[in-house]
Amino acid sequence: MTYGRTAVLGLLLSLTAITAFAQTDAQFYGNMLQRGLANAAAGNDEMAARELRIAAFGFLDAPPQFEIAQVHLALTYERLERDAEARVAAQRVVAAERLGNYYASLPLATSVRDRFNALARRLLTPDQVALLQRAPTAAPPAAPPATTVPPRTQPQTAQPEPQRRPVTPAPATPAPVTPAPQTTPRQTPAPQTPAPQTTAPPQARPVDVTARLAEGERLLARNSLPEARAIYREVLGVTSLDHATLIRVAEGAYRARDFEATVRAFTRLGRLRESEQPYRYYLAVALYETGDYAGARRELAAALPYIEVTGDVARYKAKIEGSVR
Repeated sequence: MTYGRTAVLGLLLSLTAITAFAQTDAQFYGNMLQRGLANAAAGNDEMAARELRIAAFGFLDAPPQFEIAQVHLALTYERLERDAEARVAAQRVVAAERLGNYYASLPLATSVRDRFNALARRLLTPDQVALLQRAPTAAPPAAPPATTVPPRTQPQTAQPEPQRRPVTPAPATPAPVTPAPQTTPRQTPAPQTPAPQTTAPPQARPVDVTARLAEGERLLARNSLPEARAIYREVLGVTSLDHATLIRVAEGAYRARDFEATVRAFTRLGRLRESEQPYRYYLAVALYETGDYAGARRELAAALPYIEVTGDVARYKAKIEGSVR
């Protein structure tokens, strides 16, 4: 009986510890966001940028808070005259918007929203700006493309040709020359053999990277990890991907627990920028899970100055630093 009570007590303590870790993480990143906003309002832009980056890192699975952090981070970079990093932050707001329509209802001050809209018009593409300015009911228009399919199938019913074949009595006039057609069918089988060879090579269909990444993010939101992995591997197969897209692929593959694809994406990405140093933690975890323990220790050491050691980070830190080989 004593052993059974001890086991139950141990289980309860473990569950309590897990819950405490989760609450501590959420509170930490929430506090970090508030500190970033306060420093941004006070004009302490360098400190604000660091705190907002950490807050955004912690809210990857909470799109509204993630967008708030990225909106203010973009404006902070704009004040620091670092347009390249401001553009990346604004693009991440757009990426989160593809999961749902959050931007229109974010609790932003009017002046903040106006400044971010102006920044978006200056640094983003018209399509990205349109996504930010859509109405809350913008999701339904995704249905009309399906209605365009039936008109394509209807023209296939137009088959007047079979009706024209019996109407053409012209071949009846060269009736006396019937022996000639008998020779032609004997020769026709030969040219029919190369015909299938010409139709054999398949046509490579281009990958709509933007649409596929949006679908991958929707699958991650529904926790459909195997389908999400397939999409990120498909996009990773595209030869020409820009820096921001590779960051999204690496992040998406990591969230889908596809560590091999995560390593491949970071390898193609090359050197990370200053504002992207927290992503080295993702690379550290991916390297550890794929057996590159030395690389994992190297990337973890480089990432630690830019991230907070939360419960999850502490657990992986112990695994990576204790790994051998």
